[in-house]
Amino acid sequence: MTEISGNITPIGASTANMDGQVLDIETLMVMLQMERAENINGQLMDQANEMKKKNALLKDAQAILGKARELRPAKDSGKAQVSDEIKAFAETHGIDIKTGNINQSEWDQNIENLKGFIDSTNSSSQMDMIRLQSLNNKYSQAFDMMTNFIKKFSASKDGIIRNMG
Repeated sequence: MTEISGNITPIGASTANMDGQVLDIETLMVMLQMERAENINGQLMDQANEMKKKNALLKDAQAILGKARELRPAKDSGKAQVSDEIKAFAETHGIDIKTGNINQSEWDQNIENLKGFIDSTNSSSQMDMIRLQSLNNKYSQAFDMMTNFIKKFSASKDGIIRNMG
């Protein structure tokens, strides 16, 4: 990773001293932009990993919801036991559910609470996706700016060389 540490001190009109190295302004600008792009890339990877975790959580939550629907007793068939798996998932993720041997209306409430958790996680996931898209745009902009710097400085040097000849 390109890391710029210490102070940058100007030396004349087109050079700077950075950590004992004398750099032209063009090189300094490209290095700064590369460092920015690498920082944004790190944020982008972190956000992508968070999205991956949230997608796995949603998949697990959907599976638990399916199991809850399977266990729910029919209207007049009495009660059914909440499985340890459903209890553990709810406890781990702070979902309020009734446990034990419960009737249909209590199962319906548990199912609604699981749906609420899934809806909330989906909303959060959508916000994470917006942030991921924003970081991706910033990453692309950083490289576009770096490319523009290089083109501009190259064109300036080409112009100077043409004028000399």
